[in-house]
Amino acid sequence: MENNWTTIIDETELMKSRIVSFKGYYHRYDLIIFQSDRFKGKQLVVDLQSNRFSLLDQVTLEEEALLEHDLNYTEVEADDLRRFLRSHFSS
Repeated sequence: MENNWTTIIDETELMKSRIVSFKGYYHRYDLIIFQSDRFKGKQLVVDLQSNRFSLLDQVTLEEEALLEHDLNYTEVEADDLRRFLRSHFSS
């Protein structure tokens, strides 16, 4: 069978990544945080337990219900992660 798709972009680049696991107040978090110029100042936060992700910076981190929606977290879990990510983004 023939491939019937058109490649729009196919590039390789080096990216900075941080792998972190921590225990919040109510949940354990296993994350990979990727930094790339392609993300225009944002960082790709991947939850390894749920295989969900969110593209975040200091501004979007504070958007109401964004983490809850993107990562399928409860409000309490999202607040836990926000506390950690605030310190990550400020460093």
